[in-house]
Amino acid sequence: MTDEQTEIPMTDPLEHGLTITINQPWADQVGPAGVDAYVRALVDLAEGYDGEPAGEVEQRLRDRLDTDGVRLADPSYSRVAEQIAVAGNDLCVVGPDGAVLHGRLPHPRPHHSTADPEHPDRPRFS
Repeated sequence: MTDEQTEIPMTDPLEHGLTITINQPWADQVGPAGVDAYVRALVDLAEGYDGEPAGEVEQRLRDRLDTDGVRLADPSYSRVAEQIAVAGNDLCVVGPDGAVLHGRLPHPRPHHSTADPEHPDRPRFS
C-alpha cells in the first residue's frame, strides 16, 4: 500500500439521468391504478420537459395527479419537479419490487475500493 490518498471519482447523477423508485407502502396505499397514473404523469412530464422552471413542472405534476386522484406528500411534488428540471427527459422509474416500469436502469461506473477483493491494494490476508 502507498501513503498517497487515492481520489475516488464520484458518479455524476446527471450522467445517468433521473431514477425514481416507488416505495412499497405508498404503492399499497394508492393501488396499481395509482402507481400507473403516477408513472404515466412522470413520463409525460419528463418527455415534455422543455427547460421550464421547476415551479411550473411542480404545478403541472400537482394538476395531473389531482385529476388522476393520486396524492403525494407535499414535499414530494417540489422534489420530483426539481429532479425533472435537472435531469430533463432521461427518466427511469423503478417499482417497489425492483422492476423497471419505464426507461432503462442506469449502470453507474464501477466503484473499486480496498474492500473489493480484486483491488490491487487489498491486503492478501485480512
